Amino acid sequence: MKWEILFEQEHPLWLRFLVATLVTASLVILFSIVPYSSNTALLMTCLTTCCLILVSATEGFWPGLCVGFIGFFAINYYYVVPVRVLPATVTDYLFLFAYWTLNLMMNTVTALLKRAYKKSCSSESEMKKNRDELQISEARLKEAQRIAHLGNWELDLRTNKLMWSDEIYRIFEICPVAFGASYEAFIKAIHPEDREKVNSAFTNSIKSKTPYVIDHRLLMADGRVKHVIESGQTFYDKNNNPLRSVGTVQDITERKLMEEELRKAVTTRDEFLSIASHELKTPLSALYLQLQLIGRLINKDNSTTSPQIAELGKKSVIACSQIIKLLNDLLDMTRIRTGKLELHKQAVNLSAEVKNTVALMSEEVTKSQCVIKVSAEESVIGIWDPSRINQIISNLLSNAIKYGQGKPIEVVVQLNKNEKSAILSIRDFGIGIPKDMQQKIFQRFERAVSGDKFIGLGLGLYIVKQIIEAHGGTIKVDSEPGQGALFVVELPLQNEEER
Repeated sequence: MKWEILFEQEHPLWLRFLVATLVTASLVILFSIVPYSSNTALLMTCLTTCCLILVSATEGFWPGLCVGFIGFFAINYYYVVPVRVLPATVTDYLFLFAYWTLNLMMNTVTALLKRAYKKSCSSESEMKKNRDELQISEARLKEAQRIAHLGNWELDLRTNKLMWSDEIYRIFEICPVAFGASYEAFIKAIHPEDREKVNSAFTNSIKSKTPYVIDHRLLMADGRVKHVIESGQTFYDKNNNPLRSVGTVQDITERKLMEEELRKAVTTRDEFLSIASHELKTPLSALYLQLQLIGRLINKDNSTTSPQIAELGKKSVIACSQIIKLLNDLLDMTRIRTGKLELHKQAVNLSAEVKNTVALMSEEVTKSQCVIKVSAEESVIGIWDPSRINQIISNLLSNAIKYGQGKPIEVVVQLNKNEKSAILSIRDFGIGIPKDMQQKIFQRFERAVSGDKFIGLGLGLYIVKQIIEAHGGTIKVDSEPGQGALFVVELPLQNEEER
């Protein structure tokens, strides 16, 4: 063990108390044998060394040295009188007690000073460590803000002093020295057309004590326009007086440009689909009519027409009708997306429309070997678009036939209990719809089963839902896999604006 380690060790109070007592007891013993010893120098040296080693081993070198000198002078005190034999005088005992007390006090004070010094050094080291970690965190935060194009700000509402992070200065392309660092200076940096909007959002947020989020533009010095999204929140004192507002600003210019490009691409696609559907529908409609005419002629003269040709004629009519339906779905989808879905409303008897549609689909029903049971009240009349109502009924019935596996289909038409809406229910007992698909099937190009098994674009239920919602109604589905599906349509008999 090194001497430095020995001298610098810390010991508890009870150990220092014990050492001080041992040193004092050693003095008493030495004082007792002094009169019988002729080697005074040896005794002084032994006593001083004993004090030095014992005390320095407990609380450092210098306190031990000081106490050792005190012991040295104590020995000289006893040698002033030629003969000194115990028991000593009261003064001697007081001196010894004072020496013991001084020894203990010096050890205690030294320990406290050492601990305070080490604690100070430790605190300073901890502070330096914390400063280094803080600097690293700030550097990482700045780097993250630079990458995300996201900055933070804080406004002292009492002094109107505004603080921006470095990234906000980069977003606004403003020099920190030239910036006024106030709310008014911030407003001036915003696009003139958006200043009132931003100011209203901020002031209303303070009044309502709620956070705000707003998109707005920035007008650069060279005329460029940037788009940012800003969010903020205000904090208040106990009396509900606003103290400070904090928030973030993120540059979303690139995202806005991408959204605009995507919007243009979608618009171009919808326009193409609309034009293509129109252009294809015209010759296909003519072809469909010609095929129907050929079918009638074949049916009139069965004797001269082979069965194969008659069958091909029927298949051609079916295929052409399916293509026309797909084109109609694409047209409806583009109308819905562009907000051009028009409704031509008039009084419609829902019960009669259901029965007519079922009659028109008799061939399809017979082919699927299923039976449609209709339970309808005599008169369920509402103000709807008749062609769109037929589209709803035919789509839902087609799905029931397609996925019903030849099992019975139940159709119910009735008035709601409040007699303000009509209820159309269509139930099949086919393959059913999984729970996770029951909301997705009303989205574009979504289907409950693979497209390899069933023909279609996955637009039918999407169009049905949009038509129903355009009438102010709702559609719900209840299904279990393997147990079939129940579709329930509720249509108000008359919209509020029509009453």
